[in-house]
Amino acid sequence: MQVAVTVVDSGGHHTDAVYDFVQPRQNLRARVFAVKGVEFNSKPVLAAEGTTKRSAVRLYTIATHQAKDRIFSRLKIPQPGPGYMHLPEWTTDEYLAQLTGEKRIVVTNKRTRTKKTIWVKTHTRNEALDLEVYNLGALFILQTYLAPGVFRDLGALLEATKTGGAVLQQARGRRFRSQGIG
Repeated sequence: MQVAVTVVDSGGHHTDAVYDFVQPRQNLRARVFAVKGVEFNSKPVLAAEGTTKRSAVRLYTIATHQAKDRIFSRLKIPQPGPGYMHLPEWTTDEYLAQLTGEKRIVVTNKRTRTKKTIWVKTHTRNEALDLEVYNLGALFILQTYLAPGVFRDLGALLEATKTGGAVLQQARGRRFRSQGIG
């Protein structure tokens, strides 16, 4: 089995190191991309593409709330079929506790009376859920670049991965405009 795509979390204390690692590898052959989880995306997509300000690193923002909603809705499907989440045989109780280690609640701002959805931890560790969120984001990124429009056809996606898929365009560097001084 070959690795189809790799995403590296750029949020946290080692952002520059992630960008340095990802930049030479964000091509069709290696398919290594920087990602960052965000609570809210203005577009109804799972991942949005952008670039960093200082370098030509493609940075994908993954809508973590939308991804978690999708994961939890898939966990509720009882029988194999479309959307069903297949878990490996090695799945342990600890893994399942981490996978379901958060719950969505709605909080109301007392002053403005606006409602906001947040996810709160119900288990001390939630790495399995975080991995599933980034896996779902990686799948979305992979399908966006290899075979647009084949989001639900994993067989066609596998074939596109084997043949190399579409050519990725290099992200443009930062564009400077004249300030008219000088």
